[in-house]
Amino acid sequence: MKISYEQIISGIIACESEVQAMTEENINNKLLLSALLSKNMNKNNLNIAEEFQNNFISNDELIKDLKTDITTLTRNTQSNPGNIIENIERLEQIKQRIRILQFDCWQLKYKFKNYLSGYAK
Repeated sequence: MKISYEQIISGIIACESEVQAMTEENINNKLLLSALLSKNMNKNNLNIAEEFQNNFISNDELIKDLKTDITTLTRNTQSNPGNIIENIERLEQIKQRIRILQFDCWQLKYKFKNYLSGYAK
């Protein structure tokens, strides 16, 4: 199967969209956490909230790294469109990292939503 330059660019655009969705989800979770922290909280809740905050910050860093790698791949693809094999390999590595981070974000979101539902009781 022959992969074209346009297919690589299409894959890059799809990756950008997925990373943007993770960015927005992480922002929303941080806003919810901030709203929760603005209320009176006991020490145990504060410790749990701090753990979530640290995880959200960690996700921010991983998302930032992905954005940087996608930008680099875009530049490499545009400057050297004939280097299809290397660009496909890089794109596949980025896609794999996105899948892993999406799963990790989903797990964190699930734990956070459970925490929020328990806090609301």
